Amino acid sequence: MGRQKDTGLEAILEQLIEHGADDMANIFARAFELAMRIERERFLGAGHYERTAGRRGYANGTKPKRIDTPAGTVTVQVLKSAGHENEPF
Repeated sequence: MGRQKDTGLEAILEQLIEHGADDMANIFARAFELAMRIERERFLGAGHYERTAGRRGYANGTKPKRIDTPAGTVTVQVLKSAGHENEPF
């Protein structure tokens, strides 16, 4: 789980370095998606493609959602999960 998060964070920071505040809406969207991915991994008890005995469900794709931010309107990919009745998504 750890290296994938590091790579995602590095990509977000690279985008910030390259584009600065001009692309803040997209940088926010990518950071928001990374935070949702981390939250889903914690909830499920397993990382992306990871198999564990204590897994509480499974990832089930994404769905687009528009969010209005002070930096502009962005579309984020909201993660879906399945297999557990008390899902956060």
